[in-house]
Amino acid sequence: MILAMIGMIRKSRYFLFLFIYSLSSTAWAQKVPPLSLKQAVDSALKASPMYLTSKNQFETSSLEVKNAFAAFLPSLDLSSSHGVRGLNPDRAGTTAKTPAVSTATLALTENLYDNGESFKKNQIAKYRYELAKVNYQKTKGQIIRSVLLAYYRYNIALQNLRFTTKNYQELERLAKLVSNQFHQGMKTRKDYLGFSTRAQRGRLNVIEAEKNLTLARAALITEIGLGPTTDIQFDESIKPLVPKKDMIVDIDPNTLYESQALDLQQKISEHEVSLARRKFWPELNLVASATYGSSDYVDTKQTWKDNESTQWSVLANIKFNLIDWGVRSRNIQIAALNQNTSEQTAKNTLLQAQKDLEVFKKEVADSKERYQLAKELQKMEEDAFKLLERDYRSGQTTYLELITGLANLLDAQSRGQEADFNQADLYLRWKYYKGILSEDTIYE
Repeated sequence: MILAMIGMIRKSRYFLFLFIYSLSSTAWAQKVPPLSLKQAVDSALKASPMYLTSKNQFETSSLEVKNAFAAFLPSLDLSSSHGVRGLNPDRAGTTAKTPAVSTATLALTENLYDNGESFKKNQIAKYRYELAKVNYQKTKGQIIRSVLLAYYRYNIALQNLRFTTKNYQELERLAKLVSNQFHQGMKTRKDYLGFSTRAQRGRLNVIEAEKNLTLARAALITEIGLGPTTDIQFDESIKPLVPKKDMIVDIDPNTLYESQALDLQQKISEHEVSLARRKFWPELNLVASATYGSSDYVDTKQTWKDNESTQWSVLANIKFNLIDWGVRSRNIQIAALNQNTSEQTAKNTLLQAQKDLEVFKKEVADSKERYQLAKELQKMEEDAFKLLERDYRSGQTTYLELITGLANLLDAQSRGQEADFNQADLYLRWKYYKGILSEDTIYE
């Protein structure tokens, strides 16, 4: 009886193991859905150090604006001290009363005027916030564009590999056929060598296409911030997004991110220099305060009310440093030099952006004709190859004409793919310059 029960337990454990194994096998067998464009962009934004840095700077500038505005608001401070003290010799008789110390004060303070320093700092904080926002939007647009282009390039490399492989398989089939006919004395050695070399070139093209696909995949994985050994599938149905209508390049150079950044940087620098200059002249502060508190109410015969007091004051303070050994003067010069350095850096970036914009306008002007020619060539070569295949099957055309047509078709398909990619690149740059490239517009 006992042996039978042990056997049943062993069998049940065995079937339980098979059941768990089947579930795990089913789970592993399920295919992971391919990564969409939106997911690729989200992954890149989460992993990009450049984007995270600009985002942190943007969030930091937002907090700095709030801190700068808080300088205009009154402050309320509660302070208290409790302990013991001693004095030797006790001339005033303090320790004879009690060694305990107890004070509590509630103070309300408002700086009514501080020579305009708080106002300047508030303006600087606002401009820094706007500058951080511009840089954040610029960085975000650049990363989204890079990810989309890398995705498009990967799919184009994949399609090119398929075209090249198909071309090579056909060349290899014809080379074997001609080789058999050459050994049977039906073809010349010239024909045999010609078809063999074409097949070898086809194989070299396949190797090159495989290399390009590997590089495109590695570039895409790098763009989205994943490891090189990550096992991930990409959506092969995604094609480069080309504009449905003509792109109207009505972009004002003053609306470029770089132009906005230069304008904001100039305002920041001007305020910083002005703030440094204010230190060179007498400083006037108007401070209002009100305090309420009491003292010596612990371990004494006195209560809180015995020593409580309320005070208020409105004081105008004037401060002027007569000798600072040239510190303030040098601070003004430092602020002016920093202003010039920042502006020159921003101007250099703007000049490059304006140059890129002019090149972009020229490319857009020529893109329509180039795109139409490439697509028409692809369509005509596809139709021509279909006719060649039909004639070849009916014996009306030669091997050489078929191979030549196949090579022309492959070249036209490559040109058509490259035209799609270039058009998509121009479209993404157009959206970037217009400031409308975001996660929500990648399919539009």
